[in-house]
Parts: sequence; structure tokens; C-alpha cells
Amino acid sequence: MAMGRGFNQETRTGAFFMATLLIWVFSVLWEILINKRKELFLNRYGFHFLPIGQLGHPQIVAKS
Repeated sequence: MAMGRGFNQETRTGAFFMATLLIWVFSVLWEILINKRKELFLNRYGFHFLPIGQLGHPQIVAKS
């Protein structure tokens, strides 16, 4: 049964993963800035990996 209003499953899933990514970013920034964990600077590459992967994925996996 289709829902007439609100979020469908795809947008809810996307919102969940975006919220998870934001929580991860804030927790890593907290550790770096407040707890002086300088070794976590390399995690910033992980933050950029997901959006770059999502941009490249549609071009690699073409829908026929």
C-alpha cells in the first residue's frame, strides 16, 4: 500500500545515513578540538569518501 504523504522508504533511509554521517563528523571534531586527538585528522578523508562515492556510483553502474 502506497503512502499518500510523508517520507517514502528511500528518503527516510537517505535521511538516516546523512544524520549518521553528521553525528560522526561532530564526534570526530569534538575529539580533535576538545580532547586534543590530533591523530584523528586523517579521518577527514573518510568524511569525503562517502559523498564522492555517491557521486561516482551512478556513472559507474548505468541503469538500462
